[in-house]
Amino acid sequence: MWIFFLCLLFPPSYAKPQFAFSADTLVVTLNTQNPSQMAKLVCGKVEDPLDFHFERYQISKTPGNLHTFKITGISENQHYIFKAAYFDTITKVYYATQNYFFKPKRIGNKLEEGIVIDAGPYLSLPAQNRVGISLYTNRPSRAVLRIKNLIEIEDTVLKERHEFSVSIMKPGIYEYSVTVYDDRDTSTGFLYTFRISNGKKLRIGVFGDTRGNPNSLNPEFYVDGVNEEIGRRVLKALFDEKVDIIFVTGDLITGRMQNIEYAEEEYKSFIKACWPYISYVPVMPVPGNHDMIAPVMENEEMRYDPPPPNSAENLWAKVFTLPENGPESPQGMPPYVENVYFLRIGDFVIYALNSDYNYTLYKKLPNPSIRLPDTLQRKWLREKIRENSCAKHMILLFHEPLIGLGISERGIRSPEVDTFANFIKNLGFRYYISCHDHMYARGKIFNGLTQIVSAGGGAPLYDLKKELLDSRDIVIEKYVKTFNYLVIEPVDRKRLRITAKSLSGRILDVFETK
Repeated sequence: MWIFFLCLLFPPSYAKPQFAFSADTLVVTLNTQNPSQMAKLVCGKVEDPLDFHFERYQISKTPGNLHTFKITGISENQHYIFKAAYFDTITKVYYATQNYFFKPKRIGNKLEEGIVIDAGPYLSLPAQNRVGISLYTNRPSRAVLRIKNLIEIEDTVLKERHEFSVSIMKPGIYEYSVTVYDDRDTSTGFLYTFRISNGKKLRIGVFGDTRGNPNSLNPEFYVDGVNEEIGRRVLKALFDEKVDIIFVTGDLITGRMQNIEYAEEEYKSFIKACWPYISYVPVMPVPGNHDMIAPVMENEEMRYDPPPPNSAENLWAKVFTLPENGPESPQGMPPYVENVYFLRIGDFVIYALNSDYNYTLYKKLPNPSIRLPDTLQRKWLREKIRENSCAKHMILLFHEPLIGLGISERGIRSPEVDTFANFIKNLGFRYYISCHDHMYARGKIFNGLTQIVSAGGGAPLYDLKKELLDSRDIVIEKYVKTFNYLVIEPVDRKRLRITAKSLSGRILDVFETK
């Protein structure tokens, strides 16, 4: 019996495989929107999340829209992972699909598709003593979360996405697993661990811009809107650094689509690119401009964020489990819930703002060269800093840097930029962390604030604008054109050390806060 996924008319970068079982063979069919060639499929067993490999490799030499692959010798109840790639003859780009998980399940005398966790589980911290554990399954299921020696929670609603939020008051290392089931099958996922820090010696990872690059011919570089290869390498590096939490400062996905289902698929691509490390370390996304146009609408006058309940902000809140302590939005406007938030962990308070809230781009009117957090976010930030006045360390994150570094006519200083820069300086910040310009750079801007840009998660890298060399708007103190990430850790009760590193672990820069 054939088991088909829903195939919609998505952009050519999206082609979701269909598959069926015949005896001990899995037949995978890839139907691309445009004629394609050089299609290939890779597949492998998954027995250890931290050590899986694509062991099998097949090529379809038949040109056209339809490509078929056969995976033989598969075993019942074994977890497998596969993905496909192909060259689109219209766009002249080599695309790849997401990773897909499957498990053969014997029903009577036939193998059928078993139920599996297809994306995740993925961790977050909605609060210092609360862990979020979310996941997607390959078809509607029920789910049971078990945290060893602590709790067992069952979600009995039949659905594809499950979200758990568990209070954990005591710092330490915890072991957990998730079982998913429906009326035909049951599957228990892998055993994972996570660590809850007391916040005294917190190690924080930061990076941004994991979105894909459709102009690259490397099939690993454009996987449903995400640079899977680089994103996973950054996550592994931060996992190896033993950070306690990771913030991704925007442009997780390419976005720019009107179809909300495809936008959610891109977010699932991001989660899969972060797997398995996102199952061990909480990951906290901060929205960027590409995320806030997923989905997006368009008319003759402007490109704009659809109104609730179909806004990009609504989808963001559906996919991620983040603190729900942002400002209240006006009636009829997109929510701030989970896209503007703060997280207090021990001596630290991390504030995340949305510089691209309610994204609007006018076609016949001038647009600002940089988007800034709005008035309601600023009022909220002032109030929350007052409430957290006893915190020893505060960190400010938002996507778009106040002085643009990589593209001419983008990120130009203006009176609005001056106002916001002085606003955050008057609140007590001495630096802020952004991404958006694909590079690592640190510089002192016009009012004395330090601007740190870490946008090395996989988007195409930028050169530094030549006009900045003699600019009075910013004095560049360090610039490196490479994929990168940050590790933030306390030096003492008053100072933090921010270390920028390349994917190989080479130190690019070290900055100590005062």
